[in-house]
Amino acid sequence: MSRVRAGFVRAFVFACGGALLAQSVEVAFVLPEQGLSFGADFEVEVARAWPANGEPEPFDERALAPLSLQFVEKRDWPAPPGMAGDRWRYRARAYVAGELQFAPVRFRYRRGDRTETVRCTPRALLVQSVLPEPPGDVEWPGDVRELPQRGTRLWWLAAACALVGLGLWSRWRRPRSAAPPPAAPAPAVHTIALAELDALAAPGENAAEIEAFYVQLAEIVRSHSERRFAVRAAVRTSQELVRSVPVGGAELGACLQACDLVKFAARRPTAEGHATARHDAVAYVRASAGALP
Repeated sequence: MSRVRAGFVRAFVFACGGALLAQSVEVAFVLPEQGLSFGADFEVEVARAWPANGEPEPFDERALAPLSLQFVEKRDWPAPPGMAGDRWRYRARAYVAGELQFAPVRFRYRRGDRTETVRCTPRALLVQSVLPEPPGDVEWPGDVRELPQRGTRLWWLAAACALVGLGLWSRWRRPRSAAPPPAAPAPAVHTIALAELDALAAPGENAAEIEAFYVQLAEIVRSHSERRFAVRAAVRTSQELVRSVPVGGAELGACLQACDLVKFAARRPTAEGHATARHDAVAYVRASAGALP
């Protein structure tokens, strides 16, 4: 992979060189060498710096919409005296072809009774389509386009009739095979979601494992909402998504709230909290099974 990090050059100089004079936020993309294609994996890194006496808000991954992000890790950056910093790393995919423009990314932190805001605009991404180029004219054999030669029409007609008769005779003599069995129906969307929830392993006591568990849990219920009720869950906040579903809103809201508190407020629930969040997700999926989309 080629590392396209124009925005990170200043962040590395500030964080490692000891000359960090002000707060900052930078976004970098780590793209494949052959370029970014529709649906291909790549990496996104977000670096932030702020005064040591400030209280930063968690990074909101919705700021990089319409990218589809999966959290990988969060690390603290070494910073000179009086400053602090962190780095967020994600695995990402782009499901839009063409030039992808981003809105400014905002980074907020509290300093005393004031809230400071820093902004940066990520560079545009060029996403290549995976569809083939439009085909040209259909090529036909030459004898189809050309007129038949004079005197050969009756010969070709006799040959065609013979071939048709041979085909009919062969079909009549061939034993009839049994009809193929009907294809198995596709599994219901709620069955898929319940299987994903059952396969989701409970996290240990490590903070990264806990955060990864809740990120995957939120992704499962959001994907199920999109398949079941045809809502664009990826671009909706938790509150907007809860208002968009016709049934199971209470269970969905409780599950997403638990996930948001872990992702954005650094809360670390106990094993009982993990079980409760999974139980709310299962209850929501089962409630949506009988609802009309």
